[in-house]
Amino acid sequence: MATVVAIHVPSGTQYGALTNADGFYSNKGMRPGGLYILMVSFVGYAKKDLSEIYIALGEAFIMNTSDEQVNL
Repeated sequence: MATVVAIHVPSGTQYGALTNADGFYSNKGMRPGGLYILMVSFVGYAKKDLSEIYIALGEAFIMNTSDEQVNL
C-alpha cells in the first residue's frame, strides 16, 4: 500500500490516504479548485510529487502515475 498526501496549496489543508492492493484510493470532501500538490510514496521506491492539479466540484479526478493510478 502506498501513502498518498494531497495538499491544497491556498489553504494548506492536507488530505491523506493509503492505497488498496490495486493502487486505488478515495478521498471525499476535498476542496474544489486547487492548486493541489500530490505526493505518492511507498517503502523502497522513490517518492513521486505531482503538481498543477485542479479538481472540479462533483467530478472524480483520476491521474495515472507511471503504470499505477492515483484517484482523488
